[in-house]
Amino acid sequence: MGVHFYHYTKGWHPSATMGVFGSAAACSKLLKLSEERTATALAIAASLASGIKANFGTMTKPLHIGQCTRNACSRR
Repeated sequence: MGVHFYHYTKGWHPSATMGVFGSAAACSKLLKLSEERTATALAIAASLASGIKANFGTMTKPLHIGQCTRNACSRR
């Protein structure tokens, strides 16, 4: 219910694009993270789900490249 069904009909898989937020939120709660650290975890989750440009200039941008490499190598 977090996104309109339009998201799915346009070809996006909500488990992949939205599930990362639920996982990050659940882990943040289990780890009893502060509000600031939870926000950071959710921001990194957003970045890994979509590669947002807001992370340019941060250490998360190189993480995108590492994820690409990891995903490519695991598909052999």
